[in-house]
Amino acid sequence: MKSTAAQLILVYNANGDKVSVLLDIVHKIVSPSTYGCSLCAVTHGAFSMHSRWKEFLKEFPRKPREMHRDEFLAEFPNTAISFPAILVRFGDETPRVLVTSVGLNTVSDIDELIELVKLRLRDAESKISKAA
Repeated sequence: MKSTAAQLILVYNANGDKVSVLLDIVHKIVSPSTYGCSLCAVTHGAFSMHSRWKEFLKEFPRKPREMHRDEFLAEFPNTAISFPAILVRFGDETPRVLVTSVGLNTVSDIDELIELVKLRLRDAESKISKAA
């Protein structure tokens, strides 16, 4: 039986090839104010994910997926969204946007992001249960 539990999909506003990742790290260190991925800026330091965010992601029964923009577009070519974004997927359904790039741009720290994700996830789960 397949799981219908929520799975977060974290999509960064960057490409996943090694050169792009390296350039992103340098950009984030040299000019953080012009860095183009607010999701990464809040959840990651220069080289790794912040422990508070990592612990939050461990709370989910289905392991969250981290994807770069190019990886997401290759897997979900018919999904038109702006990046970065946090999506949610219930079972095998098409992912839906949970937090938009605009929403992510308003978040200033991990605790604020966690509260926003929890709120939006409750709303999404409520809509799912009403539809069932």
